[in-house]
Amino acid sequence: MSPVTRRQAAAANQDIKQEPSSSSPEDEDTKDSLNKESYQRAEVKGHPVSEVRKNVADIKEPGLPRIEVAFYVICIVVIMFKANVLAVYRKSNDHVTDFGPYNLKPGWRILGGKLQDVSDFEWNYSKSTHLSLPFLVALFGHIILGRIIDAYAPKLKSQLSLAYSLACIVGFVGWKVFLVFLLHTAVTFLASRTGRSSIVWVVMILQIATLNFDPFMSYQRLLFEEEQDFHNVIFGVAMCQLRLLSFGIDYCQNGRQKTNKEDRTDKEDRTDNGNEGIAYRWSFYHIIVYNFWLPLFAGGPVLTYDKFRIEYYQEPKPLSKEELKKILKEFLRYAFWWVFIDAALHFLYFPAFQQRRHLLMFLPSWAIGGIALNQLIFFQVKYVVLYGLPRAIGLFDRVEVPLPPICVLGTYMFQDFWRYFDRGLHRLLVQCIYIPLGGSRRGLLMQLLSSLVCFWFVYYWHGSDTHLLYWSWFNWVGVTLEQLIQLTIAKHGMETYCKRKLSGAMYVRLVGILRTPLYICLAASNLVFLAGTRIAHIYVDRLILSGWPYEALTTAFLLYCFIQVVKEFHRVYGKRYMCEKKYAS
Repeated sequence: MSPVTRRQAAAANQDIKQEPSSSSPEDEDTKDSLNKESYQRAEVKGHPVSEVRKNVADIKEPGLPRIEVAFYVICIVVIMFKANVLAVYRKSNDHVTDFGPYNLKPGWRILGGKLQDVSDFEWNYSKSTHLSLPFLVALFGHIILGRIIDAYAPKLKSQLSLAYSLACIVGFVGWKVFLVFLLHTAVTFLASRTGRSSIVWVVMILQIATLNFDPFMSYQRLLFEEEQDFHNVIFGVAMCQLRLLSFGIDYCQNGRQKTNKEDRTDKEDRTDNGNEGIAYRWSFYHIIVYNFWLPLFAGGPVLTYDKFRIEYYQEPKPLSKEELKKILKEFLRYAFWWVFIDAALHFLYFPAFQQRRHLLMFLPSWAIGGIALNQLIFFQVKYVVLYGLPRAIGLFDRVEVPLPPICVLGTYMFQDFWRYFDRGLHRLLVQCIYIPLGGSRRGLLMQLLSSLVCFWFVYYWHGSDTHLLYWSWFNWVGVTLEQLIQLTIAKHGMETYCKRKLSGAMYVRLVGILRTPLYICLAASNLVFLAGTRIAHIYVDRLILSGWPYEALTTAFLLYCFIQVVKEFHRVYGKRYMCEKKYAS
């Protein structure tokens, strides 16, 4: 995830912060191996693997009557239209004169010069940098250059592409800023050559400290007097740090052993396009290629080095019509959401209200609920654009960049939110922290401690502000509660007992009711991240605590409806269909 909001307090002195980006780490490789072992045991007992898979696929969770699901869908549409659209639109018009020039500016001429909300620092910073027209033109040039290289000089792909990327980056940020990026890269590379992950971690923690604490921040402000240069350093270095961490840990875990082999002619480690073997892609040249790869350099998402070194250096071949059609569809989808966001901000001023606490606290409950929901939806759709466009560019290089986030209202569990929102960060945390510390393989206690360290790193990387500490702590507690509840249910056979005593529909309703409180906590924790503790307190107080019973029950019922609709979607189409965005392919 982009580090823009993680630095808003230091860089823009704004109260609103941004996104989670990270992951409730679960060892999915361990799960896959356990599933494989289960199939093997079934086959030993005389049941073919294909038959076992077929039987497992045929088993479906009980569902609700269609008319009940339709009722929940209608309730969601009605409540969200009343709160998210009507209430927020009316209050936006009522208070348009109360916002300052830093909140509203003249918008599109096609809308008659209607004022547009420009309060969200991250969105506007992104549009002025890696979503600006010059940078988009540079990305288009990257695509064209890549096609020419593949056709006429495939053996020079990494060299020519790197030269183009460095020229573009220096042209956009200048030599001084670029040298800061290069310095961080060199320091991490030297640390990785020790072959000790602990050294890499010490260096990385110290590098992040230069973005979080004085006197480092003050010195950088003196060194980069222009505000834009200072922002470029802070946000650019933050994204570089995640990639450099991935490279350093990957080398310590895999590269050192492979590069020390006496036989350097292993055919399995050679490629057909003349590049070095996979085992030897840990030189300073390769870390430069990885860290300064243009599509993902400015704003993410995070692509771990173990995937990049395999996919980027694969043998070039022309893209098929089907592949081009898929990339074009993704481009159009992300472009649509970009236009949708900018258009919506001409009518719904929810980011501005979050910066005007004295206005927000006196709004009616429907408007406050609508602003909270709009902020959560905006958070997700914004990252669909910020992560989606770089992903589409990367697909031209045949690099499978992580998918954009899943719908934030379609994930009612902490574990799923962290796994499917910022997928690249989740993979990084699992590989660099969760698995090395033992994860689920060393018992429940180490599993919880490994997760705690992951959330500490997320808090530290995002800026170490107080509200980020609350946010990361709440999320760790949420993930832990979900895991403990699942273990307790499995150990005591509570699920089997409930299914035996209740009808299928009643069992689904009971599960939805029991999951609603944690869903409320998940939404509240994300509001702490996005808006800070004071604004989040207004949301929780007005919609839950002091809003009893009407507002509290309405909030709980809306989220209960979301749970049941999402569960039904999972039951009919499968969870992966939604989480892996199969519907968009």
